[in-house]
Amino acid sequence: MNSPMQINRLLSLRVPGNRLRHMLFTGESIDRLIPRLQQTSEGKVWIVGGGLLVQSVLKLQLLDELQIALIPAILGEGIPLFPAGTAPENLTLTHTERMGQIVMLHYQTLRS
Repeated sequence: MNSPMQINRLLSLRVPGNRLRHMLFTGESIDRLIPRLQQTSEGKVWIVGGGLLVQSVLKLQLLDELQIALIPAILGEGIPLFPAGTAPENLTLTHTERMGQIVMLHYQTLRS
């Protein structure tokens, strides 16, 4: 739940027609947005996204921690977790967390 003063920033390839409360849409580049948020925020910057976003953040070495949710659904095919071209990354599993049928894997980058 958002606090009354919290503003979430949404970086998206498409801006929806309807604006969401407490959302600021931005087209700012990741290499500028994340360092700026790290300097101006009181806490950590939490990024939620798919493989393309993670690939970009990893390439720019702006990621300290990675959380992966394993959800038990057998699809047979689908979008890969990380798209082709994602550079190898050294990660250390720090802990796991179970939430019902979902398992959260928490990894730390070795450079953090």
